[in-house]
Amino acid sequence: MLGKLEYLIALSAEKNFGRAAERCAVAQPSFSAGIRALEEALGVPLVIRSSRFQGFTPEGEVVLDWARRITGDVLRGRRDGNALMGRLVQQSPPYGANRQYPARRGPGKILSYAGSLADGRIT
Repeated sequence: MLGKLEYLIALSAEKNFGRAAERCAVAQPSFSAGIRALEEALGVPLVIRSSRFQGFTPEGEVVLDWARRITGDVLRGRRDGNALMGRLVQQSPPYGANRQYPARRGPGKILSYAGSLADGRIT
C-alpha cells in the first residue's frame, strides 16, 4: 500500500501519468493500475480522469495529504531506526569481552568461561 501512496505523491508532483510512472520506475499501465487499486481499496475516486490528468477529487486531496504524512513518517522511522541501530552497534562491547559464558563439558557438568574468547582461559 505504501508504494501506491508514493504513486499518488508522484502524480501530484508530475501532473502527468506517464512522467509520474517514470519517476516511480514502473510502466505507465502498472502505475495506473496501482492508482485504481488504491481507489478501489478506499472506495472513492481519487483522480479526475479524461484523456489527460485533470487533478484530484476532494477525497483525493485528503488522501494525498495522508499519503505525504504517512510516507514521511515511514521515512523518518526508517532513518531513526537506522541511526538507533548504528548507535547500538557502536556502543556494544566486542563479542566475549568480560562476560561469563557457561559451557557444558560432559554429562551435567557446567564450566564458567570468564574473560574474552581470545585469551582461552577457562575458570
